[in-house]
Amino acid sequence: MRPGTQWMERKRLESHCHVESLMSCQMLPPKLLRRWESSLDMRGRNKIEYMHTLEDGYELVDLVVTQTLVLHVMEAPGDILVFLPGQQEIETFDHSLKQIIIAHGHTQLITCPISAEVLEPTPQGVRKVVLATSPAEISWLMLNSIQYFIDSGLCKMKSYDLMAGKELDRMSPVSKAEATQRAELGLAGSTCYRLYTNNFYEGLQENTTPEVLRRNLVNVVLVLN
Repeated sequence: MRPGTQWMERKRLESHCHVESLMSCQMLPPKLLRRWESSLDMRGRNKIEYMHTLEDGYELVDLVVTQTLVLHVMEAPGDILVFLPGQQEIETFDHSLKQIIIAHGHTQLITCPISAEVLEPTPQGVRKVVLATSPAEISWLMLNSIQYFIDSGLCKMKSYDLMAGKELDRMSPVSKAEATQRAELGLAGSTCYRLYTNNFYEGLQENTTPEVLRRNLVNVVLVLN
C-alpha cells in the first residue's frame, strides 16, 4: 500500500456546525477527535480508502465510540463494521454507545453483535453498527450495506505462557494480512478507519503467527503417542 503524503483533517470534520452540535451535547470530548492521513489502495479486489490516524493514545473503546458517532453524523448513509479485540470490548462498546443513543435520542443508530439479526436488512433511515473481533466471524456473510470500517488494529490470541504454565488470551497487534482482510470485506469504494498510525501499520508483521507455534502441544503429542 502506498501511504498518502497529505496530513489532513478529515474533510467533513471541517463542518463546524456539526462538530459544535456534537460538543454541545458532550458526546465527543475534543481530545478524542482524530486527525487522519488518507491513502487509496487499488491493489486488492476493491478500491478502498484507508484513513490512518495521525496520533496515538487514549482508551480504545472511547476512541471507537467517538469515531462511530463522527461517522454517523458526518458521513453518507451506509452501515459500519467495527473490529474490536474481544468479547469484553464488544460488550463495553455496546453498553457505552447505547447509553449515548438513549441520552441523546439517536434512535437511527443501532448496534448489532454477530447473530441472525445481522442478516436482516437495515431499516430505512437507520444505520447499523456491526460488531466483530475477526474477519473469520463475518466473512461468510454477504453484508452489502457495509460502507465504513473501524479497525482497532488489535486482537486477542491464545498463546502458551511458559512462566505461568498455561495458555493465556493476549492482546496483540494484528498482522498486515489480517488488517487487509478486515478492510476488504466491504464493497468497492468503502472507507476503512484505522485507529493506528501508518508507522504502526508498517511495523506490523506480515502474517499472523500460526497457532501451532503459539499453543501448548504436549497433550496432542501424548494422544498421538
